[in-house]
Amino acid sequence: MIFVKSVPKPTAMKGTPTVLLVLILIITFPVWIVVAAVLVAVLAGIFGGIIGILGGIFGAIFGVIGAIFGAIFGSWHIGWPHFHFFHFNGFAFLSLVIIAALLIKARQKN
Repeated sequence: MIFVKSVPKPTAMKGTPTVLLVLILIITFPVWIVVAAVLVAVLAGIFGGIIGILGGIFGAIFGVIGAIFGAIFGSWHIGWPHFHFFHFNGFAFLSLVIIAALLIKARQKN
């Protein structure tokens, strides 16, 4: 025969961990809300920052392209007719380049 000594389970400790867990959750519930809000805000900020960086790069690229075309074709003063500063006339330069290319091509054929 096997003798097993039975250990009585304390009845007072049976529901104590559950009660402590519920109390901890109730007391720290505002902290969990704050942690969740901070995580959402950080993710939204990172997403907004990425969109801002991409928009800035996109704007810088097209700004440089626009500045190059504006400098060549003289569109810096469109809308400001009372400012008559000297600017490079790209249309005249382009026409001179085309004429020079046609003359060089015509001379090479002869």
